[in-house]
Amino acid sequence: MDLYGAIFDMDGTVVDSMEMWRTLGVRFLESLGKTPRARANEQFSIMHLEDIVKMLHEVYGVDLPDNEVIDGMLELAADYYNNEICYKPGVERVLDELKEAGVHMCIATATNRTICEPGLKKLGADKYFEKVFSCDEVGADKNSPLIYRTAMEFMGGNRENTVVFEDHPNCAKTAFDDGFKVIGIYDKFTLVGRDEGLIDRVFSLYMPTYDEWPGLENLKF
Repeated sequence: MDLYGAIFDMDGTVVDSMEMWRTLGVRFLESLGKTPRARANEQFSIMHLEDIVKMLHEVYGVDLPDNEVIDGMLELAADYYNNEICYKPGVERVLDELKEAGVHMCIATATNRTICEPGLKKLGADKYFEKVFSCDEVGADKNSPLIYRTAMEFMGGNRENTVVFEDHPNCAKTAFDDGFKVIGIYDKFTLVGRDEGLIDRVFSLYMPTYDEWPGLENLKF
């Protein structure tokens, strides 16, 4: 494949941050001095942020306005990106190869750009990516292919010469159904409660780790 552009998801794909997101509700409760119930992380891990806020109110009696709860959790996330963020193991080798080959690269993430960009800069990952696209800024989550299309058009590529890197099978399905070739990377948190058979149906190439990266010369779909 003559690769022109690569669109990378961020959490679980470029950075190893999915555990932070899956435990964010519990960490916020603990910051308020409240004790989470047993298996709270499992419950929160499959909930949207708005649903977590509702549960914090109704189950844990958090007496704060919704916006303050969300702001508080996002502050914890921002602190993580500023101080604890790390690469997904092995991804730097892939990014280095793509950059050296002149492949255009962008980030497409559900995380707010103002939260994630400082972390990417801290890692030095900003040298790889021409732009960070976030779902809130493009106006659609990853149930829509809009963010992938927007990144592809920004780079000047097309579906024949642009690939998407994703860890989440459902997000991969969105890109795959829109005609993209999708390269998957395993993350234990994004497969919890998911149909693992989906992997075979939505990834053009799936890697248990980045050690399985075949290299540009051997990249075939």
